[in-house]
Amino acid sequence: MESRGIFKMESEVHVSVFKKSGIPAVTRCTVCCTLFHCPICPPNLFKARCRVKVLKHMETHVKNAVKYKDFYITKCHHACRNESHFHCPFCLKTVIRRHDSERHLQICRHGAGEPPVDSGHIGLLPAVGEDVCMKKMKKKKQEVGLRSKKTMEISFAGKQALVTGAGKGIGRATALALARCGAKVTAVTRTQADLNSLVEECPSITPVCVDLADWGATEAALQNVGPIDLLVNNAAYATLQSFLEVTPDQFDKSFNVNVKAVLQVSQIVARGMKARGSGGSIVNVSSQASQCALKDHAVYCATKGALDMLTKVMALELGPHQIRVNTVNPTVVMTDMGRLGWSDPEKSKPMMSRIPLGRFAEVEDVVNSILFLLSDMSKMTNGVTLPVDGGFLAC
Repeated sequence: MESRGIFKMESEVHVSVFKKSGIPAVTRCTVCCTLFHCPICPPNLFKARCRVKVLKHMETHVKNAVKYKDFYITKCHHACRNESHFHCPFCLKTVIRRHDSERHLQICRHGAGEPPVDSGHIGLLPAVGEDVCMKKMKKKKQEVGLRSKKTMEISFAGKQALVTGAGKGIGRATALALARCGAKVTAVTRTQADLNSLVEECPSITPVCVDLADWGATEAALQNVGPIDLLVNNAAYATLQSFLEVTPDQFDKSFNVNVKAVLQVSQIVARGMKARGSGGSIVNVSSQASQCALKDHAVYCATKGALDMLTKVMALELGPHQIRVNTVNPTVVMTDMGRLGWSDPEKSKPMMSRIPLGRFAEVEDVVNSILFLLSDMSKMTNGVTLPVDGGFLAC
């Protein structure tokens, strides 16, 4: 990652700028996929549904801006807060004074070229001389003790990732998070509609539609996915049946997806990792149900217990090839389905009362743990089952 202007860009194609009614619009980031950047102050990110916040944000810029033809340059709202400093929408440098703005934009615009509507990028000029704003930002961060939400930066730039069960919930969020971290992601799920919406949200993701319960179809679908560095086995099947009512069909279906598919997909990926000698990281999404009996979960608990032990054997045998294998074991997770299934207080209270932190897990709690285990931050972690349960299994 290289630094240009006052911002670090993960890609030349990171900030999109286009003209709409003479005002720079807030547009989708082609790296982050799910977030939108302000073209004048890129560190400000907005979620897709925050239209009101976006409009208010841009109104603030326009009110405090100097207009040059069809573009606005605005005062710096970050570290310098100097009324004489303005940001250039082309080079993002804080070098413009009001009386120099027209001359600067003429030079910068000529050098960067007109930002096309469909190019998806803004021309960035190399930094020239000292960057006043950057120096002040660094000084301010030191003074406030680096009050940043992110204390650990993870990058998967140049990595190829494969995520199963990527259509919904944890799998979908993991695929999007990996894409935001720079990985080239292949998303696998059995529902085409889910894949279509995922690709619409993040076009850089490669979709693969296959039912992982079908061994032959899976083999055919994944044989040409290319080299994979990171694998997340998230696909799962769950059905509630009491022990005495378990049927052979439900038993086979659960084990085919929750265990057998993990074995097959991991074999395909690990063989490639071993042949290349590149190593890699595999994370299997298990559950607290692998270690704690839950009523009406006889088959589900059995599949997750099997998955945990499969993970340990994989870690043992693949470790010499520098392939790490771990599991995350979450409690109830507040996916859309989780909220629906556990919204009744009478049902959720007994379970939540056993969690010391007093709440269920959010999707991002699980995703963050997966990213950690995939990354070099955990390069000495192998064969572990990582509870994401607020302390449920500790009691």
